[in-house]
Amino acid sequence: MHSSNQIIKFTDDTTVVGLISKNDESAYREEVQQLSAWCKANSLSLNVDKTKEMVVDFRRAQSHHSPLFIDGSPVEIVKSTKFLGVHSAENLTWSLNTTSVSKKAQQRLYFLQSLRKTHLPPPSLTMFYRGTIESVLSSCITAWFGNCTVSDRKTLQRIVRTAEKIIGVSLPSIMDMYTTRCIHKANSIVDDPTHPSHTLFTLLPSGKSQTPNSTMAKTTELSKDTRNKIVDLHQAGKTESSIGKQLGVKKSTVGAIIRKWKTYKTTDNLPRSGAPRKISPCGVKMITRTVSKNPRTTRGDLVNDLQRAGTKVTKATISNTLRRQGLKSCSARRVPLLKPVHVRARLKFAREHLDDPEEDWENVIWSDETKIELFGKNSTCHVWRRKNAELHPKNTIPTVKHGGGNIMLWGCFSAKGPGRLIRVKERMNGVPV
Repeated sequence: MHSSNQIIKFTDDTTVVGLISKNDESAYREEVQQLSAWCKANSLSLNVDKTKEMVVDFRRAQSHHSPLFIDGSPVEIVKSTKFLGVHSAENLTWSLNTTSVSKKAQQRLYFLQSLRKTHLPPPSLTMFYRGTIESVLSSCITAWFGNCTVSDRKTLQRIVRTAEKIIGVSLPSIMDMYTTRCIHKANSIVDDPTHPSHTLFTLLPSGKSQTPNSTMAKTTELSKDTRNKIVDLHQAGKTESSIGKQLGVKKSTVGAIIRKWKTYKTTDNLPRSGAPRKISPCGVKMITRTVSKNPRTTRGDLVNDLQRAGTKVTKATISNTLRRQGLKSCSARRVPLLKPVHVRARLKFAREHLDDPEEDWENVIWSDETKIELFGKNSTCHVWRRKNAELHPKNTIPTVKHGGGNIMLWGCFSAKGPGRLIRVKERMNGVPV
């Protein structure tokens, strides 16, 4: 076999990979013909109809690629193919594979939702998720996830978040799945000297194998008691090595804790700065005050206000900032339009009948009318409001009982039950009958 070619065999599938240099395809085409001849010599038949060829070419001046012929039949040239369950495209992107994986996982979310409706406990739902959904998301993830776009990763993570809402527990993110499986795969390669990639793992100066655990795995923070013991043993004259052996802590960690204690006289966690907020405290007060005065202010308006003040942020940052202030974007409630005279009349009625006995209300018939519009205003309006403030006048949309293209209905009820529903064809007014 020519050094530029590689044959990958898996059960009844065979893949020939050829590296074409300087437009010389002879070695690649000869390899295909030799494979065809070998199949004939061993009484095996190649299904040309199922055989596909995919060309990966990133040159600026791409030349025409002549199709392969096997036994006189041309091999179809495709833009993408599926190998061992993974979709590969000629541009070497993974969007097609991500779309296929997400679609397959979303279909199984329906069954997870159905199981939840049967009041199955969260542990059982989690087991179903890991076996039917997580297994799909993580299939061959070490091969393709690392080169996924941000958009593709968000698509997969949305499936995990949906499953979390259904089950009601926290689940490993798609990035955690990728990291865990990469570490597991790398460890298996390190432990297998016969693996082709075993030599890629170099030795540390100590002579130990440099496994991903030494560079990628998360470490557990030492408890305050352990840190205090390290300081006590240091003050008692113990060396860093002996302290580490006694407490089972790395020497470098012991030294870091001792240096911290000498500098700050404490073993507590110091305040971590983290990334600074994009919006200053004054900016937060400004946008909070703006939406408090006018809850219908849009995120775009707030972005423009801050930009005029010299701060450039996104709409998502605006949403996160207002959410931390207890404000959430909600649809404005539709309530009847009450003028001041209406409010005074209702308040007067309530005060006059506040002490009426319950028996009197059994003789009262309550009536009201409603209008069903054929062409009404169904648009919604979003407002920024706090919890339990949906009926505040600033957070509502007043409605009126008039308009064209509608029918008017009148109904009533009393303590003995509902009355009839009557369609009113004439114009209604407030004159008592």
